[in-house]
Amino acid sequence: MCTLQNFPYLPLHCIEWSRSSFSGQFEKDPQSYNTFVKDKNKFFEQVEAAQGEEQLQMLETVHKLAGIQASSKVGFEQCIRLAFEEFVNQHVTRIKNLMHWFPKEFKAEGGTDFWTGHKRFPQIPDFSLDNPLIANYLFTAANLYAFAFGIEQVKDMKHFLLFAKKVLCCKSYTQIICCHWSIFLYAFQDLQKMQRTFTCFFGPAVKVDESDDKKKDGDENKDEPNEAQQQKVNTLIEALKKLDTSKFVLLKENEFEKDDDLNFHIDYITACANARAWNYRIKESSRQDVKITAGKIIAALATTTAMITGLVELEFYKLKLGLQYLYEDAFYNANFNLAVPTQFQYFQPETAIRHKKETKKDETKEDPNELITYVPYPDQWTTWDHLEIDRGNLTVQELVDIFPTLFWGVKVRLLFKYGTMKEGKLLYNGSQVLQSTAQLEKMLENDAKASETGKKPMSESQKKALQQQIDQKRKYNENIKNGRDAKVIDRYSELYGALISDKRHYVILDGDYEDTAGNVAGKKMLFFFCRNEDCTADNLDLQFLTNSLFNDDKLKETLPFLELNSAKMHPKILRAQFASF
Repeated sequence: MCTLQNFPYLPLHCIEWSRSSFSGQFEKDPQSYNTFVKDKNKFFEQVEAAQGEEQLQMLETVHKLAGIQASSKVGFEQCIRLAFEEFVNQHVTRIKNLMHWFPKEFKAEGGTDFWTGHKRFPQIPDFSLDNPLIANYLFTAANLYAFAFGIEQVKDMKHFLLFAKKVLCCKSYTQIICCHWSIFLYAFQDLQKMQRTFTCFFGPAVKVDESDDKKKDGDENKDEPNEAQQQKVNTLIEALKKLDTSKFVLLKENEFEKDDDLNFHIDYITACANARAWNYRIKESSRQDVKITAGKIIAALATTTAMITGLVELEFYKLKLGLQYLYEDAFYNANFNLAVPTQFQYFQPETAIRHKKETKKDETKEDPNELITYVPYPDQWTTWDHLEIDRGNLTVQELVDIFPTLFWGVKVRLLFKYGTMKEGKLLYNGSQVLQSTAQLEKMLENDAKASETGKKPMSESQKKALQQQIDQKRKYNENIKNGRDAKVIDRYSELYGALISDKRHYVILDGDYEDTAGNVAGKKMLFFFCRNEDCTADNLDLQFLTNSLFNDDKLKETLPFLELNSAKMHPKILRAQFASF
């Protein structure tokens, strides 16, 4: 639309224009470039499907990005230059061209002033890194380019300004600054009916028409490219076809995320919107206003939010009191309409699935007659239930050994990271048994006495092969023993990476289990392991009381659940959630 592109008069127009600028530079441009690197034919098909200025802009953008990667190793200085060129393109050259073709005293058809009503005569900034509008734009845009190229960002403004002054004010680049800060105008045809076409040194040509506001979106950019433009398109296509992209690195796409305050997305849109607002003498917008508009945030009605919060808190109280163990109908869903005060509806949600013993086909076997029995422990277990234990920072073997004493004789077969078995890495594999080397060692010992017994000794190659088998088994046994003797937290970190934070005192595990009869005991087990060794007898007693709750009806009636689930328990507690299949 002509209003957004050339004649904004509201902060909203500037924000919407800047949001579109973000999408074009940091989402669509990397997509086009990545398509070019991965599949040139597909890219040129997309170019052919584009029309007019869009076609030329796609080619120029990809040619520029490819040129950067082909010329040298990409550094943050290239990111600053890209940000600077885009600023000049949109906030200087574009505005100067508009001012040239439509000067302040320009008269519209009928002799009326052109710059009147909603049309605001623009202005251009003097280049200075001391200007916060320019500094903020370059700072945010350069860091977004750095993310796209996968290089280290400069997130401190003071360090960035020092870096930018070296890049933009060096002798070799001063000429480029001077060029960009100049007007580049070309002769155009058809100046009738108030149509004016102007071109910037970088970026697209823009067509301005007083009747643009009345046009439909589908009517825009339908002009056929002129001969000079088509020649440039052909030249760029030929140049891109010759490029060897085998060593080019794909760009990261900045997928817009309004809620991450460290990704520069909202910061860039704010800087861009305010720079454009200054161009057109429009009131600047705060970061919060930009976030609401660009992120399409709809403020919640305070009374509705308060009502929902209150209802949720009531259900939390029930959960804290442990009422889920006493009453299946303790919890409720609610519907209400604040416009009709009497319209409050409460209803029971569907109860959690309580699993029972079940025999069904073994999915791991091809034979459909192969059956397997699943037994949940305890019976009627749901995914909402959990057990709490406290045994300190156990080793893997200690955990496996103590497990049956805590959970009805259930034995551990496998333990691994919760969610997915990462690259087949197991914290514990019960099928792995220590391999004996006694027989092989005895063979070597007997061979050493062969001369005494009159037997033919083994050849050197046979003895070497036998020793290799012994060494392999010893190494295998050592790896198993080291893994099982390691602390659970340490072994987890070794296999799956460090914990999210040093303040996190637990890990979450999944596993396979079997009962004393050899049946599959449930499907998943979630563990939360305490990192320190401090345990108390009170916590151990409380654990066994918790286990007893499921089978002792009298205890259910007499034991206060508030004590079982309250914050009085050990602050760094080992938690386990035993979920059925």
